[in-house]
Amino acid sequence: MALSEDVFNRLDQLIREEEIPGYLQNIDKFQRESRRYPESTPDGLMKKIDWLTQQLALTGRVSAYLDLDAKRAYNERVRVFNEAKQNASRGDKEATAQLAITDLREAEARAESRAELWKKEFKSLQENIYRLRLKARQDLDIHRSGAEGA
Repeated sequence: MALSEDVFNRLDQLIREEEIPGYLQNIDKFQRESRRYPESTPDGLMKKIDWLTQQLALTGRVSAYLDLDAKRAYNERVRVFNEAKQNASRGDKEATAQLAITDLREAEARAESRAELWKKEFKSLQENIYRLRLKARQDLDIHRSGAEGA
């Protein structure tokens, strides 16, 4: 079943470039808030998980946007290369096209680097939340077994 144009339009609305600065501010805020709570108390652990989960959602959106940005940079480089090669006069068309995209290669590399950094940040945050949830379960199991043994 193919996705309708309406679905793609809604997906495009999820991540808009003008929202990215707000996402970055909220990510910093959620990170600061999560650091306020200790992992040593059940309440602190749950609040930390809540803040980090909110941070994860926004980190995912930023990561997706930057991944899209890297793909756009790639497409732009390929387009300019093909146009330069097609419009080049006689001679080495390949060299002419390569020279035309030198700056675009650099921009594409930066975009790919940013996208990769945010993918890794997302994965790291996901693993940290998983670790904290596992700790919360273990603490709950210890607490339950202590209460049953009393």
